[in-house]
Amino acid sequence: MRFIPTPQEILHRFEISSSDFPLHLSIAQGNTTLLTSLLATNTHNINKSDPKYGNPIHVSIWTNQLPALLHLALHGADVNALDNGAGGGLGDSPIRLAVRLGRREFVKVLWDMGVDAERRDPDDEVTLLQVAAGEGRTEILRDLLNWKEDAWTVADALDQHDGDGESGRIADCLLRRPRRNYDFVFSEDKDFALLYAAMAWYPETVSVLLQRCKYTELQIKRVLFLVMNSNPEFEGGGSSWDGSRIADGSARGFKLIEMLLDADVGGEDGVWAVGDNPETLHGLMHAIHPTPHKIGIMSLLLRRGADPNQQGSDGRMSLHNAIVSEGLLGNYTEEVAALLMRHGARLDIPDRSGNTAMDLAWKHSDVRMKEKIRMLEVSLDRKQNAKIER
Repeated sequence: MRFIPTPQEILHRFEISSSDFPLHLSIAQGNTTLLTSLLATNTHNINKSDPKYGNPIHVSIWTNQLPALLHLALHGADVNALDNGAGGGLGDSPIRLAVRLGRREFVKVLWDMGVDAERRDPDDEVTLLQVAAGEGRTEILRDLLNWKEDAWTVADALDQHDGDGESGRIADCLLRRPRRNYDFVFSEDKDFALLYAAMAWYPETVSVLLQRCKYTELQIKRVLFLVMNSNPEFEGGGSSWDGSRIADGSARGFKLIEMLLDADVGGEDGVWAVGDNPETLHGLMHAIHPTPHKIGIMSLLLRRGADPNQQGSDGRMSLHNAIVSEGLLGNYTEEVAALLMRHGARLDIPDRSGNTAMDLAWKHSDVRMKEKIRMLEVSLDRKQNAKIER
């Protein structure tokens, strides 16, 4: 997810170079009156590009100034201009930037202006639908798939800003055209949209795609196995490894995988889901790249019937992999081991090299972890014996 600078950061940049970028500065200040005065002189380059934040129209999106965007568009600003890779080499058009930043009302205004929805850097193959999916912009993605059924008007957007009657008049001039549906750019457009949303762990976005688009068993399985090697993204970037984010990521992962496992991939023969296949569940267990965020996913797969004692292609069981991955899991190794053992994982089954999980614990884990695993085994044995005696 793209990092969004604060309005103060953007303002500071243009205060330093105010003589070079007066239009940019007036927008960053939120001063629509000054902007209109500058535009009226017709002496400033309305499409002048700042290396970091792009043209004035891009700055209006960065700073969430919809009236400024309307004034710029009326005075002839290029509504399809690329920002030359501003803010990370992404080369966004205004509508693409608005989608990426989650500026829903800007997306709708630009869409109704009739902008080129697929204007982008020639080297960038990601479509507008896929940008919305990959950034987790669920409402915008729903809009793209549902334009003509939407009763939205520009007045709804202006209500969220300091727009005046003049902005409304400008909007009426600019937006007098029939709304059109989103056109899928190529046949794989929806497939990659699902992949990007799933790889970033946005279950609500995935839910919209599953409701509106039909996917095959092969497509859903491909996404599932790729998710096993990914980690969640979070608003504003930053580390995903602090406690609250691990808990949030684990919950998102559980919801995401449950949704994909239950997606209907049936055809004329009836309704059925990828999660109905035990071999798929076993394969997903072994495809998990161990991180703390995956504990929820592992729990779900075990509940669905994945066998914790089935060998993977590397000749190991899931418990073997958890123990040798202690460096990646840290203190969560104990939690993963306990989860697997509660679902029947055994310490005495050898892998292809002849090592049991307990052998690997002695080779790879610290003394505390070895003792914890041994205590888990004893505790589970006692519970099992108590059940037999009853």
